[in-house]
Amino acid sequence: MRRFPGARQVVWVEREVVHKGSGEVKRGERYGVTSLGPEEADAEVLGRWFLGRWEIENGSFWVRDVLFREDGCQVRGRGAEVLAGLRGFLVSLLHGRGIRRKKAALESFSFHPLAALRFLGWDAV
Repeated sequence: MRRFPGARQVVWVEREVVHKGSGEVKRGERYGVTSLGPEEADAEVLGRWFLGRWEIENGSFWVRDVLFREDGCQVRGRGAEVLAGLRGFLVSLLHGRGIRRKKAALESFSFHPLAALRFLGWDAV
């Protein structure tokens, strides 16, 4: 553990993912390093944290890819960075406010822009 000062545990996770459409199975391994000792976080706790990170990240990517069509965006350069930041902010805001049906919320905002502004905390007439 000399390369990771302060490291007390290494996490090794094997996972198997089955693609819903094709049935294709992919297997992989992931590793993590933590400064927490086994008395602070046992294998079960570390596993929940590790999987929880992917749950949040996958949810964010799905919203950005499917609802915002981020991969198809043709804006380049600084504009692309700004749009990515705005998308990330909006996904976090929706999640933080407990909006589970993100597609429905975004569709509603597209038909009711004043509601979108109120959601953002801006007073709209």
